[in-house]
Amino acid sequence: MKSRVLLAFSLAVVATKLHSSDVPLHPNSESNCDNLYALLQEEQMVWEPLEPFRNLESACEGVALYNPMRAQFESFVGNHVEALDYWDRNYQRQAEGQQDELPEIRSEDAVLYIVNRSSDHRVIMVNERHHVSNDRLLTLSLLEPLYDRGYRYLAVEALWHGDEINQRGYPTKNSGYYTNDVVFAEMLRVALALGYEIVGYEIEEHQKNTADSRSDQVRRDYWQARNLVDRTLGEDSDAKVLVHCGWGHLQEQKTSGWQPMAYFVREMTGIDPLTVDQTQLSERSEIGFEHPWRTRAEQLLSINDKPEVLLAKNGAPLEIGTGVDVRVFSPRTVFYEGRPTWMEMLGRRHPVSVPIPECAETACIVEARNRDRSDEVAYDRIEVVKQDSAVLYLPSDISVEVLMFKANGELHATRGVLN
Repeated sequence: MKSRVLLAFSLAVVATKLHSSDVPLHPNSESNCDNLYALLQEEQMVWEPLEPFRNLESACEGVALYNPMRAQFESFVGNHVEALDYWDRNYQRQAEGQQDELPEIRSEDAVLYIVNRSSDHRVIMVNERHHVSNDRLLTLSLLEPLYDRGYRYLAVEALWHGDEINQRGYPTKNSGYYTNDVVFAEMLRVALALGYEIVGYEIEEHQKNTADSRSDQVRRDYWQARNLVDRTLGEDSDAKVLVHCGWGHLQEQKTSGWQPMAYFVREMTGIDPLTVDQTQLSERSEIGFEHPWRTRAEQLLSINDKPEVLLAKNGAPLEIGTGVDVRVFSPRTVFYEGRPTWMEMLGRRHPVSVPIPECAETACIVEARNRDRSDEVAYDRIEVVKQDSAVLYLPSDISVEVLMFKANGELHATRGVLN
C-alpha cells in the first residue's frame, strides 16, 4: 500500500510539472525535510500525515515537493481554501500565450454539451486536479446521462487494479489513494449504483520495471493506456468508456517533453476520444493566478451554478492551447457556515449541524460514515478546531455515525446522527 501512495504522490507531481506551463517557483533544496515520504505509513488514515507536515513547514521552505503534498492533505480534510493556496505557492504563473481580451463568445451547459457530443465518440475523458475535490463533480453529473447513452465503463486512474469494488459496491480506504476524497468516493458509489463497471488502469509495480528505453513519464502513460484499452475496449468490442484521469494525461498530442495517455490510446485503437479539460480555466487561490479568459467570461456572460463550456459564436469550442477538445470551467466556490456549498453533490447531500462538544477544547478530524459499513470511505470529512458543533453534508437515506479523531488518528468520540 505504501508503495502505491508514493507512486500516486511522486508521479502525479512530476507529471503535473512536465505537462503544465506552470513552473515551480522553488527548486529542490537541501534541508532537514528529506523524509517527507517517511510520513506516509501503510495503515494510517489518509489524512494523518497532515499535522506532521504542518510541523515541518519551516524546515521544508524551498522544497518543491512540500506544498503540493500539503495541498493534498488539506483537501482530504475539507480545507478547500488551504488546498488551493498551498498548490499555488508553487504553481502561481499564468499560462504562456494568454490573451487579455476574449473574442466574441457564448457559453453552454457543459453536461448537455458533452452528452450531445457523446454519440460521436466511444471514449470520453475528463480530467481533474487531485487536490480539488469539486473537480470530480463534472464526471459525477455525467454518469447517469452517459449511462443512458450506452456507456458502461468508468475507467479511473486513481483506483488500484485488483480492488474488488465492483463486487463490494463501495470504495474503502484501500481502493485507491485519491479515492479517499469524499467527492471522489461518491462518484464511485453513484457509478456502481447505476451499473457501471469500475476499471483501474494505473501503471502497476511490475510494469514500472520493464526493460525499455522509455522515460518514467512515458512508461507510466504508455501502461496507463495499455491497461485502459485491454480492460475495456479489448474485452468488449462495443464498449463505451468514460475515463476520469489526472491533469494532462488526456492530452491527445505528444510533445518533445510529454507523451500522454490519451495519445497512446489513439495510437493503440485508432479511436478519437472526446477530451474535456477542467484545469486550464480552473478556480485558483487568487483571481490573478487564473486564466484571463475565465475572469472575462464571468464579467461578460450570465454564468449559472453549473460547469460551462466556452464556445465561439459559431458554436465551436474556444481553443486554449492544443491537444484537448473542450475546456470547461466551473462556478466559483460559495461557502455556507465555512463549508463549500458544492458539497451538496448535485442534491445528494444536505447540510446538518451536528453537536461535537468533545471537540470544544481541542482539534478534531470529524468523519461521517455509513453506520452499517465501517470500512467505507467517509461521506463527509472536515477538520474543526475548538468547536462544539460542525456542519456536515450528509445523505438523507442512510444511517450515519459521526467519528471524531485526534490529529494522530486516535478515535476521540463517536455519535449517531438522525439526518
